[in-house]
Amino acid sequence: SDGFFGKTIAVAVSNWKASVRIRPSPRIVLEPHPVCDPHAFDSMEELHRAYSKQGYQGGIILLEATCKKFCEYCKKHQIDLSGKGGFTLQYDTNIPRQVGLAGSSALITATLNCLLDFYGLGEDAMP
Repeated sequence: SDGFFGKTIAVAVSNWKASVRIRPSPRIVLEPHPVCDPHAFDSMEELHRAYSKQGYQGGIILLEATCKKFCEYCKKHQIDLSGKGGFTLQYDTNIPRQVGLAGSSALITATLNCLLDFYGLGEDAMP
């Protein structure tokens, strides 16, 4: 890790996870997580508490960015994505945010694996 000049301790933690599910749908839909991407509140105090604790951006931006980069990569390498229809991506995670446990990387990797499966591409299609 560059934050510790290359010195780190690695441990396996089995009770934290990040998962992404994909299913066919008429349009492309990226579903916000009810806790990580809140958009409805019972009061201003609840809104304030949620955004003070979690910040303004949840995991949905990781799904958005992964889809965008996947599309750009496929266009550049002439991989046809047409004719498959839409899909819905839904994610879940219990990995704590902003503590260096690679929660973002886990969501990005899971999203990319879903896209590869959905479009029938093997891992060899990616660098």
